[in-house]
Amino acid sequence: MDDALDEMTEIHDTTQLNGTSLSIHIRLNIAHSYFSFPDFLNRYQDSKDLISEILESPQFKSANIEIKNSTYELAAAMAKKDGDKQKQTAFLSKIQ
Repeated sequence: MDDALDEMTEIHDTTQLNGTSLSIHIRLNIAHSYFSFPDFLNRYQDSKDLISEILESPQFKSANIEIKNSTYELAAAMAKKDGDKQKQTAFLSKIQ
């Protein structure tokens, strides 16, 4: 998964799958995977970093609703894990 992230190029930002850039799809899938890894593998922060990248990405604004909702759901789950009820509620309120 790290290699996939390292090898992404601009083409992944411009190539679309179901109305969303391929780079968003790749980052979101890897973020979900890292989030589900056991804590001893120390990938949780990597997952949080990927979600931050997605949310700040210009391609996220034009992403389809399913991708946006999945991103917000994962961000809310992370906020819950971190004990940040305010962030959790904020992300959940964005789900359509």
